[in-house]
Amino acid sequence: MSEPLEIAPIVARRRLIPRGAKQAVIVIVVLGAGVGGAVGLASLRKPPASDPPAPWAPLVETAPARSIDAPVSVAGHGTVRARTVVRVIPRVSGPVLEMHPGLVRGGHFGAGEPLFRIDDEDAARAVRDARAKADDAEAVLALADARVEEARARLEDAVREVARQRELVADELADRRALEQAELAELLVRRQLDGLIAQRRSADVGRRAAAIGIERAEAERRRTVVSVPFAGRVLEEDLDVGQYLQAGAPVATVYGTDSLEVLVPFGDADLGWISVPGGRARGDGEAGSPARIVGRQGGVERTWTGQVVRLEAEVDARSQMTGTVIDVAGDAAAGDDGPPRPGLFVRVEIEGRRLDGLAVPRRAVRDGRRLWVITDGKLRFREVEIVRADRELAYVRGGVAAGDQVVVSQLEAVTDGMAVRVVPAGARGGPRVSSASGDGESEEDDGR
Repeated sequence: MSEPLEIAPIVARRRLIPRGAKQAVIVIVVLGAGVGGAVGLASLRKPPASDPPAPWAPLVETAPARSIDAPVSVAGHGTVRARTVVRVIPRVSGPVLEMHPGLVRGGHFGAGEPLFRIDDEDAARAVRDARAKADDAEAVLALADARVEEARARLEDAVREVARQRELVADELADRRALEQAELAELLVRRQLDGLIAQRRSADVGRRAAAIGIERAEAERRRTVVSVPFAGRVLEEDLDVGQYLQAGAPVATVYGTDSLEVLVPFGDADLGWISVPGGRARGDGEAGSPARIVGRQGGVERTWTGQVVRLEAEVDARSQMTGTVIDVAGDAAAGDDGPPRPGLFVRVEIEGRRLDGLAVPRRAVRDGRRLWVITDGKLRFREVEIVRADRELAYVRGGVAAGDQVVVSQLEAVTDGMAVRVVPAGARGGPRVSSASGDGESEEDDGR
């Protein structure tokens, strides 16, 4: 009776596992076996062969070296100044009767035009007095001339009388006492003539002095009209009609508009390209370099012509530059713009000596004497002589030929002979090269 009671619980526990669970377990086991087989088969397959990566080449901008045979342009800045500046000082005293309408600050006047006129009444009176004295001197001289002529006639008579008395004495027709009296009379006449001649000389001196007095008085009268021998403008003035002027006291300051110049400082490197008349040994006999002067006057940019005329006598000790003087063409060349005013700050472009060489962008120069030149896709170092450089271009000789492509972009790590990719400088629609580094990064510009 005890054995049936033990078998029943066992049967009940087996019925607790459902049939669907068994099927799920079987499916999982089968899938795992399939995946394992696939992995095993894949591991047995050989990988495909691959090519090594191509070497990386940075992208650079280039520009051609251009042949050049043209005058060098030397540019600088300076200030216009007047070469002729005059303080107007009257030489006679008196009240002002008339003034030139341009005798005001900034006013214009022509060469020789009267600037102002001083009352000449005293000067005119002095001229009349001098002429009266000259008339008196002429009368005195005429009287002296008459007396001299009279004395000479009496002397001739006395000489003839002496000769006659000598003949009579020789013929014993008269005694010697009459001859002695005749000789004494001749001597007295001679002495009178000498005195009259001396008086005539004195009268002549008086006449000439009177003539000089007339000239002096007339010159004094002319000085009542004040002018200068050049066309100009007025810097300052301190007079008016009716004002009493003292001789020797300055009343105005004027400058000549036909004698303007610009002082521009240049270093020795620039001076080597400028022709200066007599200023340098190789410049002797040469005409000064022509110049173009540009400045804003009256709110408008205006242009004048000029020419280098000289160098200043010394080099500035602080800047080590030499002042170069450019003469500004006068009113005829200034046209309707008028001459530049003193104090105007201007830009000067001087046409210097001719340069025969090659021009490259200035940013292409490395370390002051080296260019990077592209040859067969390789970057090569070339040593050159820098003849001259301006803001945009450097002019070189040696090391490169016309048409060679020189690198203008910046690279951080560069070696001679390294491979590069080239794009002309400023090419539109092409890659934009980073100038910050040579890490090879570039952006494609598709023109959008």
